[in-house]
Amino acid sequence: MEELRKPFIQYVPLITQRTQPYHWVCVFLCRDMERKLYEVQRKLNHDEFIYSVNPREVGRKFNLSSITVSRVLRTFLYKSKLKENDDWYTTTSSGGVRNFKIRVTPSTIYSMKSFLGV
Repeated sequence: MEELRKPFIQYVPLITQRTQPYHWVCVFLCRDMERKLYEVQRKLNHDEFIYSVNPREVGRKFNLSSITVSRVLRTFLYKSKLKENDDWYTTTSSGGVRNFKIRVTPSTIYSMKSFLGV
């Protein structure tokens, strides 16, 4: 697993020490993924789906820049022990914003919740 670089490492204590809004961004996304996984399991009888995160939209909700949301999300995914290109990947929109695609399964939800302590 790749080690976190300098701009991302500063977000680890902000997330783990439950500093708002950084911790709440992670909790919001984790709960939303868990809710949607439950719906997919119930309606389609599948245990996996791809969850798309647009940092610009999440930033508006929490009054953060899309760059900050991207950094928080990347830190959260790495520290949750999810593997890039296996469990998540990024795409770039025409506006230059990176969108995150996360493969959501019960085990990825468990990893994320374990890191957050929820």
